[in-house]
Amino acid sequence: MSNLAIVTGAAGGIGLTVARLFAERGCHVLMSDIDQDRLEAASIGLVSAGHSITTMVADIAKRTGCEALVERAAGLGNLTILAHVAGDYTKAAIAELDDATWDRMLDINLRSTLHLMRAAADRMAATGGGQIVNFASIDAYRAMPTLAHYAAAKAGVVSLTRSFAAEYGPKGVLINAVAPGPVATERAKREGWLAKYIPDTPLRRSAEPEDIAEVAWFLVSPANRCITGETVVASCGLVMV
Repeated sequence: MSNLAIVTGAAGGIGLTVARLFAERGCHVLMSDIDQDRLEAASIGLVSAGHSITTMVADIAKRTGCEALVERAAGLGNLTILAHVAGDYTKAAIAELDDATWDRMLDINLRSTLHLMRAAADRMAATGGGQIVNFASIDAYRAMPTLAHYAAAKAGVVSLTRSFAAEYGPKGVLINAVAPGPVATERAKREGWLAKYIPDTPLRRSAEPEDIAEVAWFLVSPANRCITGETVVASCGLVMV
């Protein structure tokens, strides 16, 4: 039986690329997103290519949405992989940062990580183990004017990943994270900020979504037997400078 993998944020961007790569590597992928129309459109191409795909609309900013997603996966088979890619950001200067914006960033980026990891790790621990990869950001390691709330949430993802890994490692669950830097997603291209960061990267380029998906795949693949609690920075060297 193929591995059963949940991929959140799978309607586009890095999430869709991760879902495609995992499916190509033999997983049955439960693709999840909050945008039903985009999710269904994204899944059609993968199904047409012969991949094993199920879709589910879920609001991972809510605990109930996270738990329902894991329950759906359990109904499909033995959940062995979770790739929590979904996230979002909005800009706000610290002086203008209101409680609603702060709470939304924590709900989408950090609380979702807590609830999804806990539900998935408990399920994996009870059924022989598994592997989880969360998505943080290099912003977790940098001062980020107008993105303090987002950076704080992603720093929380790094810390939470480490703590979960320590607690669930003895139960057979490996838990890691990826911290992308500039990635040439459609959103990044549309908002025009890649050009701001590429000159500062030692590689003088941005990553492609496929580059990040390959890092995520290694962390959840059978090739990874001894890495847990780590956050792999994939920034074309930007964090070094």
